[in-house]
Amino acid sequence: MDERKIIKNLFVNLATNPGALNLDDDAAFLAADKNKDSIITQDTLISGVHFHSHDSPYNIAKKAIRVNVSDLIAKGATPYVYFLSIGIPKNINTHWLELFASGLKDDQEKYSISLLGGDTVSSPNDIHITINMVGLIPKNKMVRRSGANINDNLYVSGCIGDSALGLSILDDVSLASNLSAISKNYLIDSYYLPDPPIDMIRVINDFATSSMDVSDGLLGDIKLLIKSSSVSAKINLKKIPVSLPANELINNHTFLFQKAINAGDDYQVLFTVPVDKIKELESYCCSNNLIVTNIGSIIKTIGENELFDEFGKSMIDSKERFKHF
Repeated sequence: MDERKIIKNLFVNLATNPGALNLDDDAAFLAADKNKDSIITQDTLISGVHFHSHDSPYNIAKKAIRVNVSDLIAKGATPYVYFLSIGIPKNINTHWLELFASGLKDDQEKYSISLLGGDTVSSPNDIHITINMVGLIPKNKMVRRSGANINDNLYVSGCIGDSALGLSILDDVSLASNLSAISKNYLIDSYYLPDPPIDMIRVINDFATSSMDVSDGLLGDIKLLIKSSSVSAKINLKKIPVSLPANELINNHTFLFQKAINAGDDYQVLFTVPVDKIKELESYCCSNNLIVTNIGSIIKTIGENELFDEFGKSMIDSKERFKHF
């Protein structure tokens, strides 16, 4: 496959922003806005690590987009443009790339974004996909993970564990032997295609003192947030929100609860809210059909930014978040 033909035939139509220069130059330009900040994130997906080589290229493309969208949501930024670099092994054919480009196109429409540039190279074995995404936010409004204050309440959006449990089923189908087909498919689909809560952007902008996306496991990500903020946290494990399909599976295999809250790939938002904003937050979310759950509170630092359960027991030895190395 010729690099220029791949770009011309599959990716030029995705480059709708004028700054992309029809993907026919060595760089792109992005017009500055004096009233907004550009928030930049980047994620890499590699076959055999983040997806299987036999997975749908359509879904792989969408997942590559969405893991970046998730980062921007957690900062309160609206996705704008992205750069794509892809390493392609020789066994990947044109049909695979067409499906991949189709997935990009559909999610560009979903999130109102466009391709601005990137790189296409050959890879000896694995598929490498790196997306660098730019989001926009009002000047000086980015919400960092280091802003949590003592007495803030700790919230999480959506449900936790669906993706991890879907992967568990794919790894051991016997786990789903007593699970309804609808629940089984829901969990597996959650693994293949995360759905970051794009409508949470305003919530983060208006109410959050700190925020990060839940990508590498809820408990581990809470530890990262409290460490960045130099505080501790007390959480109620019973309040961690799980979907009905996840609950059905956990009731059959109770050990999977730990998997659900530690394994990651949730792409929900973990954030803190001051006590005096809780009523307004919950009213707004209820009016806009947004699911958020109060799972705990921020407390004064005890030890090394420890995490405690609802009984005051230290969770410092609880299972760690997903680690790449």
